[in-house]
Amino acid sequence: MRFLSRIFLNAEAKQALAALDAICGELRKSGEVPDGFDSLLAIDTIYKQVHDTVLRSSNEVRDSFLQNNETPNDFIWKILGHYSRDHITSGRNHFYRGSLNGRGIMYEKIFLMSLKQLVESGKATQEQINRVIKDVKAEIDYVG
Repeated sequence: MRFLSRIFLNAEAKQALAALDAICGELRKSGEVPDGFDSLLAIDTIYKQVHDTVLRSSNEVRDSFLQNNETPNDFIWKILGHYSRDHITSGRNHFYRGSLNGRGIMYEKIFLMSLKQLVESGKATQEQINRVIKDVKAEIDYVG
């Protein structure tokens, strides 16, 4: 079924999926990934979430590219940041209040990498990012 759904996607959604494949492939190979099963599981989980979102929302992907003047990488990093933030602030990836487990640490790394990408692409300022990081750290400390 996935094969067929990919055939009928618009060009922007196909570009987004190609960017997702490249980014997650780099995450698996990079030195940013701590060793361990939890890290790979986090990458695979978030890959599947973003992949399914793009497949279900190909028209919204196209609209985002056109209206927001986004590149496929910008779009994918934005979605990765959204899902990774959800994971680290949910309380499901903590081993104690305010302390992330192995999977949570990987989600946090993906989240911070997505914020860095927002700054590099000019979509956010460092001041805005610092405020977001402070808020997320407070949420992590509160839940768990």
